[in-house]
Amino acid sequence: MSKNNRFTSAGQASKNIIQPPSCVLHYYNVPLCVTEETFTKLCNDHEVLPFIKYKVFDAKASAKTLSGLLEWKCKTDAVEALTALNHYQIRVPNGSNPYTLKLCFSTSSHL
Repeated sequence: MSKNNRFTSAGQASKNIIQPPSCVLHYYNVPLCVTEETFTKLCNDHEVLPFIKYKVFDAKASAKTLSGLLEWKCKTDAVEALTALNHYQIRVPNGSNPYTLKLCFSTSSHL
């Protein structure tokens, strides 16, 4: 079974809240060096329409990754972005392993 499968057991599946599609995506598991410009370039490189708003959540001092929100103009654009970019491998110079970008629909309807 894939390590990216959220439903490997009934216990894990019960912790997941399935969200309906929205124009806002929650991103997580990205390295601390990732910026709004990084996401803009990622969208351009994968021919994804650009997002219209970006928010990064405050990270703890001990954090090794960042998370936040990206908003698209419409639900369709967000769905296409999720399809193209989810599980993208972000490599960091001198890093041992790549970070796997995770995307999911947010409970927020707008930023």
